[in-house]
Amino acid sequence: MKESEFIDQNKDKWLEYESIIKDEEADPEELSEVFIQVTDDLSHSRSNYPNRSVRVYLNDLANLIFDKLGKKKKLNLSLIQKFFTIEVPQLMYLARREMLVSLIVFLLSMGIGIYSSIKNPEFASVVLGEDYVNMTKNNISKGEAMAVYTGGSSMDGFIAILRNNAQIDIMMLGLGMFFSIGAIWVLIRNGIMVGVFQYFFVNHGGFKDSLLTIWLHGTIEITTICLIGGVALLAGKGLLFPGSYTRYQSFRLSAGNAAKLLLMVLPFTFIAAVIEGFITRMTFMPDMVKGLFIVINLLVVIGYFILYPIRIHRRYGTNPVHETLRKDHPTTPIKLNEIKTPQRIVTESFVTFRNKFGINLALCALAGIGYAVIVHQRFDAYFVEHVPRLLSNFFRTMSIIGSGSLLQEIPETFTFRMFRSIYFAVWMAILFAVNARVVFKFKWNSRNIPLYLGIAALLGIMAYIMFGVESNAGVNILVSFGSFILLYLSAAILMANHYYDQGTREVWKTIGNKILHCTSLWLIVVVAGLLIQLMSYSLLALFTSMAINDLLPISATAKGEVQIGMQITIYYMIVLMLQPFYLYALKYHIMSIVEKYNGVSLRAEMDQLNFETR
Repeated sequence: MKESEFIDQNKDKWLEYESIIKDEEADPEELSEVFIQVTDDLSHSRSNYPNRSVRVYLNDLANLIFDKLGKKKKLNLSLIQKFFTIEVPQLMYLARREMLVSLIVFLLSMGIGIYSSIKNPEFASVVLGEDYVNMTKNNISKGEAMAVYTGGSSMDGFIAILRNNAQIDIMMLGLGMFFSIGAIWVLIRNGIMVGVFQYFFVNHGGFKDSLLTIWLHGTIEITTICLIGGVALLAGKGLLFPGSYTRYQSFRLSAGNAAKLLLMVLPFTFIAAVIEGFITRMTFMPDMVKGLFIVINLLVVIGYFILYPIRIHRRYGTNPVHETLRKDHPTTPIKLNEIKTPQRIVTESFVTFRNKFGINLALCALAGIGYAVIVHQRFDAYFVEHVPRLLSNFFRTMSIIGSGSLLQEIPETFTFRMFRSIYFAVWMAILFAVNARVVFKFKWNSRNIPLYLGIAALLGIMAYIMFGVESNAGVNILVSFGSFILLYLSAAILMANHYYDQGTREVWKTIGNKILHCTSLWLIVVVAGLLIQLMSYSLLALFTSMAINDLLPISATAKGEVQIGMQITIYYMIVLMLQPFYLYALKYHIMSIVEKYNGVSLRAEMDQLNFETR
């Protein structure tokens, strides 16, 4: 076909593509389809008209589409406003039954706590702890029933409360996602505790002070607990009642709705912590002011979570997005040699991670168990509970702002840090090798031994900065990015000498020059990693604790050691499980930038076309 015929045949289509590209409200999926069509035409023009203007035109058109797809949209405040003023209230109305069930369960549990306290005066000591009960009785006798709220600094109190509330929210949501039973258990547990707590003051003459102090923050705090319970029930509903969808599709729909509601609840969790940390402690405020503050909070809760959703539903009706899937996305093979956005990279990394979950879980579990056993036998001083590192960094940073530290850490010796670094360097190398062989389809070659040693050295340095360097929260951010870059280089060395037989130097130069392009990807996977750590850590630690306490026929001391050992195992198992996920993301990112700036796959297609033409 002549160039003029090729242009005449496609010019109307290209003009239509130009109008789609210029449209500020263009659908990303439609742009993706256009991008595929343009790159197909570009491949043809490169093969048949390499030195003609049509190739330049199509190349520019493809770049415009890619830039628009990858371009970060400016923050649109109207969309945020619409989300919280229309979409979330519509969801609240849709989930009204789950929210009502959560509230009823909580209130009934409060009743159980109050009734149990009436029948058994010692029940408060069982639920609240004997030390707390004795301290509060002493405060009531002094006429300072709420003195517990005045101790320490405001910032430390705020951080501790926020941490506790966040853990409850995460635990309830995580347990509720799977058949909802776990969320009901957390609601019952917290409801009984609140009932016992409130009746304790009634029984000991501190009712008025407790009512006007506790409910300053309790109005919003208890509301968020019930809301999270409803969110968790909504998330688990998809597995229990799939309806006309497959169970996976139903879970995806209900979990998506629950995630949106969670974004609405979290700000109120933060507000409740602020009130308890900074306002509740002001016990000297007049009773009239306290009562007015509680009434205002109650009106906000009733108005935004009950009355306003009813009004929005009457005005706008049901949002179809909340009740039906936008599109049934069938599983499609992951294409390696194509340009991908960071969001798509993360999505496809999760797909790969899920497909290879079993082998990675087995390796990481072995590493975690081995570490716990060795520490117990050789470094018993460090045989203590571990907190997810990303979470501990956050609270360490917040503690710097406050007057003291909420994290008590044992100073580590150089010997112990080196042992930990070497131990996990070995396991990280094993994980890297297994995934290179299974996922990357890499065939080992004795000629590349220097490359393998270089990768091992990079992984060793990565393990040292992750597990051997003493650092504060600020430095830990640099450590996280540094370890990510080292893993990036390790993957790049492997891929530059495996996927690209020709032009290896050019490919490696491109990877090296564009290494900082992974910054946005690092931010995305760190957030994803934080959520994975928090969810997995809370759930697995809770289940193992319950199982050990209830099932093992051993002494309390032995149970404590086994529980700590399991907790350490879970912690490091999750930390190591993130490496394969990061590795998959880096693989797709590297192949994407190489394709964008070198067009390796496109040139291979051109060579094949030229060969077929000849």
